[in-house]
Amino acid sequence: MHTRTWRGLALLLLGAVLTGCFVPQPPHFGDGESKPVVSWRGELPVAPGPDGTWALYQPATGVLGQGTVVARPPGVRLEQDRTGAGAGADEGADRRGPRWTLELPAEFALTSKVPGTPHSALVRGHTVLLVGGRPDRVGPTAVAGLDPRKGVITWRREVAGGTSVSLDRDHGSGDGVLIEATCAPGSCRVEGSDPTTGRSQWERTVPGAGAVLHGCGRDGLGTAVHDCGTYVVADGRIARIEPREGGVLWAEGLRLPEGRIDRVGSTHSSWLVVVTAPEKGTCRASVAAGSMRTDGDRPGWRADVTWDQPEAARDPGTGCRWDRTGPLLSHAGLVVPDAEGARVVRALDGPAAAVARPRLEPGEYLLRTEHMYPAERTEVFVHGPNGPDHAPEDPEKRPVRPAGLGPGAAIVDSGVWQDGSRLLLFGNWPGAGDRILWKAGSACRAHTVPGGGLRYCRGNELVLVVPKKED
Repeated sequence: MHTRTWRGLALLLLGAVLTGCFVPQPPHFGDGESKPVVSWRGELPVAPGPDGTWALYQPATGVLGQGTVVARPPGVRLEQDRTGAGAGADEGADRRGPRWTLELPAEFALTSKVPGTPHSALVRGHTVLLVGGRPDRVGPTAVAGLDPRKGVITWRREVAGGTSVSLDRDHGSGDGVLIEATCAPGSCRVEGSDPTTGRSQWERTVPGAGAVLHGCGRDGLGTAVHDCGTYVVADGRIARIEPREGGVLWAEGLRLPEGRIDRVGSTHSSWLVVVTAPEKGTCRASVAAGSMRTDGDRPGWRADVTWDQPEAARDPGTGCRWDRTGPLLSHAGLVVPDAEGARVVRALDGPAAAVARPRLEPGEYLLRTEHMYPAERTEVFVHGPNGPDHAPEDPEKRPVRPAGLGPGAAIVDSGVWQDGSRLLLFGNWPGAGDRILWKAGSACRAHTVPGGGLRYCRGNELVLVVPKKED
């Protein structure tokens, strides 16, 4: 009896496993079986900026914002609206126009793409905070909460002069924590608030601290960083501020280099990376990495470089080719710019271990193409004056992008590239080559939406296409 029972269970399990192996895969762009089909189109509710992008884009809700206008067009469903189906295009949604449109006061006009600066937005999950600014003030003047479901400002509060703001990651919830920091001679005051209400949750004063760095905003090494954080620098040491309760966690395995620490970020492995600002005239800078713990199994490292980013204009303050807003860290991958040729290394290992990843040739630099998601999905390509683009870890410089694309072409989704105003879908299966499966023109930077959709601008229209398998 027991033998028959176990035999029956085994057969059921085997059937489930075999059935699971042959479950049809959902359609996606570039799979060779699907084509983009228009799911929704309507009037473009918010015109993008001059570069074809918006100062505010929230992937989880589809909210767009530029200037004094913020809107949520149809096509992307909020988590709270879902009833168990997928997260893609709304079935049965109101197709007559935007879900909502909001006119912002001039103080909160969205013109900056650097989070935490005046006239910018702080976005994490389903949280949107607006950072205000006025002509008579340097730095943020106020912070306000935006409800992405209803399209209303739910709270607003003034920010004292000299205060910096950021939206730090909270591992306990997806909303994050609003971090405000003000430094005076000899100490820095840091405050954490609930982003849904604006109410203060904790305050902390760190004696001896001289600077606060917002790795989740203007001081971050890259948008693809796993745990960006808020940090204080004091007496040659650096500490992470725990966002939920304001605890101070010192980085015991990292010795700070000389010079002003300018940018910071951490990797999946809890390694912290810091970068100093290049010195005026010499452009000398240091990059250092180390464990947040003392029991790390690898020693920290430091690299002294002559800072040079060929794609950047010369900074008027230092005279160096320096773009401090460009991403340098993506998960465990780190770019170390140098006049002798940039290094692409693992943050855990440092430049000395970069045997399989040789120094880039002078004049070559990285093009990082973000999917306009919180950059968990970041592709890295190299552009150089003397040949095709290639993956830096490939010593044979194997081409990694279709032929015929300009140097500014960016990947938008699986197989989808945008080259200027051209949208091109290439097959991404083995042997597909450079075959174009679909093309369209877009007056803005196309971007993906949850569930596998792609939005772009056709004249004054916003168009949502989704992959659909051909019958």
